[in-house]
Amino acid sequence: MIQKTEIYRNPFKFGEVVKGEDFADRKKEVKEIIEDVYNSVNIFLISPRRYGKTSLIMKVFEELSERNFIKIFIDFYTISDVNHLLQKLSSEIIKNSYKKLNLIMERIKDFFTSVKPLVKLTADGSFVLDFERIDKTMLIEEVLDLPGKVTEERRKRMVIVFDEFQEVRNFNGCNIEKIMRAKFQHHDRVSYIFMEVKRE
Repeated sequence: MIQKTEIYRNPFKFGEVVKGEDFADRKKEVKEIIEDVYNSVNIFLISPRRYGKTSLIMKVFEELSERNFIKIFIDFYTISDVNHLLQKLSSEIIKNSYKKLNLIMERIKDFFTSVKPLVKLTADGSFVLDFERIDKTMLIEEVLDLPGKVTEERRKRMVIVFDEFQEVRNFNGCNIEKIMRAKFQHHDRVSYIFMEVKRE
């Protein structure tokens, strides 16, 4: 007689971003983060790897999806240097805040007064801002002021998440972290979430 063995699926996902019905519990944390985001509070999430920081933030984004928020997610593991960070941050802010290309071009002219970025179209129909051969000091000022300018113009709130933020300390030649913190404290409609891996 052959004995049948039942196979049970583990109901919990591990080691990947968890969304939708797979996201379990943590209602208290989600509620607290949303309240802080509404109040433009800057948040630091620090924990060991695989503790679900990214899944938690994706749930927060899901909850904010119909609440007139501009949501930006920057993964520092994909950022190679300061210039790449400025390109990625500014491009994501503009493309998530404006949809029509003619309006995008107008706002870029309005927001970047000291530097003139090039707008490069990508194969998927999107775009990136190119800052080659632009003075880095002026560029940092312009880009880090962008969230405040956009939210003021759009009359919307914004949340910007920096995942793996500890990687910023590997950028050489510029104390970008110090400048970011100094700039961001003046943005009344923006909440910044810094996610870091706790060092052992």
